Amino acid sequence: MTIRYTVVPSPFESGKFFVRTLPGLTYTLEEAIVAITQETALTESEVRGVASSLARLRDEALVAGRQVDFGELGRYTLRVRATLENVSDPLPPDYEVEMVADAPRQAASRLRDRVTVEREEVAAHQPTIQSFYDAATKQKDTYTAGAPARINGVFLEFDEQDAEQGVFLVAEGGAAVRADIYLTTGSKEVEFDVPPGLAGLQSVEVRTRRKEKGALLLSDPFGPLTPA
Repeated sequence: MTIRYTVVPSPFESGKFFVRTLPGLTYTLEEAIVAITQETALTESEVRGVASSLARLRDEALVAGRQVDFGELGRYTLRVRATLENVSDPLPPDYEVEMVADAPRQAASRLRDRVTVEREEVAAHQPTIQSFYDAATKQKDTYTAGAPARINGVFLEFDEQDAEQGVFLVAEGGAAVRADIYLTTGSKEVEFDVPPGLAGLQSVEVRTRRKEKGALLLSDPFGPLTPA
């Protein structure tokens, strides 16, 4: 297996660079079910039943306020995201609840010994962001969590139904949050709602595919964007 990566300028510190991993094609539950039925005596319905039960039990435990540790299947917790004007303010009605999933550390260590890495250069139709405009403050290079924004550039068009494509806000620490609400998704302009609950410096990037099941193309991160 080869992990493909590219190198892009850091939007937070001049003269520094980020290593960006280029995701491969998605391995689906449907493919896993076929593989398990071929390797075991379990039927498709039995595998689906187990997967459904694990998901249900995970959700019930999380709602009960517990963390979930499913060993090789990962650890799960719930996290609240919101932006407050004052330290004593209550949570706003539009607060976000996120499920955070972490793979066991030993799994990553095992995989490291089985993979190679390969650098890829910029693709011919790589999306490029040239400007970011915050509709709430009417300022460039500023964002308002939960408010409309606009980016301009080239090769920006993407399939918004594909969760791996779209506009992503990336925190300085590396966490990326996808925008889920889009008004326009043109080649030179994308209008969208910034995800609620973001705080601190962010950069923005666009991820696209030129054709179905083609390689994922990432723009250089644009920023830093300052919270309003």
